[in-house]
Parts: sequence; structure tokens; C-alpha cells
Amino acid sequence: MNSTRPDRMLRILAVCGIVGPLTYAIVLTVLGVLWSGYNPVHQYMSELGAVDAPHAFVMNFLGFQLLGISMVALGLGLYIRVMCLSLPARLASIAKASANGMVGM
Repeated sequence: MNSTRPDRMLRILAVCGIVGPLTYAIVLTVLGVLWSGYNPVHQYMSELGAVDAPHAFVMNFLGFQLLGISMVALGLGLYIRVMCLSLPARLASIAKASANGMVGM
């Protein structure tokens, strides 16, 4: 029973890495549509969370903060998973992740 608990926690942390960006994209799209003067081509995304924005609280909480928390959770899950590997496997994982980042996956 204890061996499945870390696996379940890692799955939850991995799901955070999926849910956070999706939620951010949805909030960004919905609030961009709701703000009648917002133009995503000429304005920055962060303007949706500015002080004078009509739905700033929603963007700051559901957009920016939730995205940040979910990325920290994903990073924690990746760290835990990589630290369970042997040293050669860790180095190979880091090299592969670096190569994917350079090539653009």
C-alpha cells in the first residue's frame, strides 16, 4: 500500500503541470473576450491583471497565481522522480531534457 502512495503523489503533481497552463489559457481567453477594449495583438497579457482592469482579481488569482503554484508542483514532482533514479539515469534525464529544450522538442 505504501509503494503506491508516492506514485499517486507524483501523478497528482504531474496533473498540476497540465491543469495549470490549461486553466491559464482559458482564463486568459475568457477575460480577454470580456474586456471590451482589450486587444491581444497590441496589449500584454499582464494588462488583464493590472489595477485598472475590470477583472483583475480573477486574472491575478486564477491566472497568474494558479499557474505559478502548478509549475512549482510540477517542478517538485520532477525533482522527486529524478532523485529516485541512479546517477547515470539522472545524468541521462538531464541531458535529454536539455537537448529537448535546445531543439524545441
